[in-house]
Amino acid sequence: MPSGSSYFVKKLNWSDKIFQLGSHDRIENDLQIFGKLSNSNIMTHLAYFTTVDSAYLFYEFALKGTLFDTLHCSSDNAMDWASRYSSAVGVAQGLAFLHGYTSGPILLLDLSNRSILLKSLKRVLLETPSSAK
Repeated sequence: MPSGSSYFVKKLNWSDKIFQLGSHDRIENDLQIFGKLSNSNIMTHLAYFTTVDSAYLFYEFALKGTLFDTLHCSSDNAMDWASRYSSAVGVAQGLAFLHGYTSGPILLLDLSNRSILLKSLKRVLLETPSSAK
C-alpha cells in the first residue's frame, strides 16, 4: 500500500459450491459478524468488499507466512517440536472458539496448513470462516 503497510487479500468466488448454501446478503451479514470476532487464534478480516462474482477479504499481513511454508519450504524458520505443539494447540483453541461462538454450523472454507497464518512461531491464526445454516 502507499502507506507502506502490507495486507493479505483472499478472493472468494460466488460460484464456489460453499456459497450455494446461502444468499449474497446472508454471506455479507456473516462477514460483518465475523469481522467483529475477538480471539487471539482467529484472524478477523480488517475489511471486505463484494462484487457481482466475488468477495475480497483483507487481513493483517502475517510476517511468518503460512504453516505450510514454515513446515515445508523454509529452512530458516524450521519449527521445533515445542513450536509445532503450540501451533496445534492454537488451531484447536481457534476451532473451539468458533464452534462455541454460534449456534449454527460453521463452514471453514479452506482449513489446511496453507490457510493457517503465523504471526510468530508461537502465534497461530485461523482465517475467518463463513457460516451457513
